[in-house]
This record gives sequence, structure tokens and C-alpha cells, in this order.
Amino acid sequence: MAARKGVVQVEATIGSINSSEGSGKVYIFHSPHNGGARSGAKETHMSEAIKGFPEVGRFTGASSGSRYNSIPSRSNILKEVGGRTSSVTFELKEGEIIKVFTQGKARGWNAPMHTGAMYLQARPTAAFVNVVAKANETVSDRTAVWQVRGRFDILTLDLVKALGCKVLKSCEGQSTPLSCSAVFRVESLEPEVSAVAERKVKVIGDKAIVVSRRRRALSV
Repeated sequence: MAARKGVVQVEATIGSINSSEGSGKVYIFHSPHNGGARSGAKETHMSEAIKGFPEVGRFTGASSGSRYNSIPSRSNILKEVGGRTSSVTFELKEGEIIKVFTQGKARGWNAPMHTGAMYLQARPTAAFVNVVAKANETVSDRTAVWQVRGRFDILTLDLVKALGCKVLKSCEGQSTPLSCSAVFRVESLEPEVSAVAERKVKVIGDKAIVVSRRRRALSV
């Protein structure tokens, strides 16, 4: 279904899972920014933002989900798997920013925890991308792939902060290119329809501002 003018259609499969092999989770949050809906507010879970603030967006498809338990492994030994995966479709107003948060860990006292947070800004003429969270790859499960797809511009942490989003201290290290590349895979499904102005962060005194410059769309 095509999105209405000025909005971006988003399809997402998110959730959490826990098993004898590891654990993982993926959630979406709305991150208010200067000039956008809920400006000045703290980030909140996407479902709460849409239900309480229609200027953010609206649900266009009922949420459907599956619960998992006692899934046989390849060796036919039952491994307890608990969790839930939900699929949802919603519209997001142009310019609104969401944060996709993911975390995954294999079992073992010395196994590292992989955490990442990617910021996406809705733009109807942006490239159509599919952001795949690799958290459940720590569990050889049979669940759906966790992903968020739509027309988005991927934002740097500096730009997110300069736009006025209230970034949690714990998320700053999770939003670096290195952290994101470890837990996300970005698939380009369609090229951008038109170019967005190139935005750079300029620091003046103790204040960061966004400077824009028009650029050409890239040929793919």
C-alpha cells in the first residue's frame, strides 16, 4: 500500500528472544527533535508515541505476533526458547526521527554483549532501505528476521544531537559507525527519488547548529 503524501510507510518486525544459545531483542523508539512532533520531550516507545500523539504518525496494520517455546534444535534436543516477535505497519510523518535499538548476546560468561542504536529520519523521497538487526543471529532460532524498512535517511549521532534529540548517555557509544555495523545490516532496496540537502554540524561556542547545502541525487 502506498503511503499518503508527506508520510513514510514503515514495516517492522521486532521483539525479543531468549534461549539456551543466547538472547536478543529489537525495539523502536520515537526521538523528538526541534520543530518536530513532541519537540523537547524524551524519547518513548514507538507504539506509545503513535497512540498518544497523532502528529507523529498512525498505525495502518494490526500488530501480529508469535510466541516461541520448546523449539527443537538440529540435533532434535529440545531447547527452551522464550520470547515474542511482532510485525507492525505504520505511517510516520515526514521529518520524524526513530531510534532502532538492538542487543544480542550468546550464552557464556565471557561472551560479549553486542548493542547498537541507529537513528533514522523519515523522508518520502529518501532511499528505500531495509535495516536488519542481527541480534537474533546469536540464537539459531526459527523466528522471522528482525527488520525495519521504509524511506529513511540514516543520521549520525552528531546530527541527531544537533537536531535537538535528547540522546541517552548510554546510547552515545551504541550509535557509532563501528557499533552499528556490528549489529545492523543496511540493505538498499530502491535509490532515493530526490536529494536531500547535505547537512553538517557546526559548533559555535558551546552550541551545535546544523548547516545545510543542496546536493545532487546520486545515480545508482
